[in-house]
Amino acid sequence: MSYCDHHVPESMAEAVAVNEACNQALPSELATALRPVWLFAQPYKAEKRERGLYWRGYFELLLGPERIHDDWWQFPRARDYYLARRDDAARFWVFQDVSDGAWYVHGEFA
Repeated sequence: MSYCDHHVPESMAEAVAVNEACNQALPSELATALRPVWLFAQPYKAEKRERGLYWRGYFELLLGPERIHDDWWQFPRARDYYLARRDDAARFWVFQDVSDGAWYVHGEFA
């Protein structure tokens, strides 16, 4: 995978052939940013239940939000990202879509 200069998380990497050089240099603002090891190809929809946020278990939000804007010049939207711990102690990157309030699970930390 090679880094691409894009502000939307799922567009920040692209596959390159094994014999091609990849770009591993990150801009300074991303070098220390909280990012998961595994970013899912598509975010999974989470449910807001009585006990809290749920996707294959319940979540506790630990850190955040970090607001990331999608392609605002085409489709103005924003996401608030959080570090969350599921009840089995696995840590995930979750976000709430600011426009409709829906919750998603976008990646998993090692």
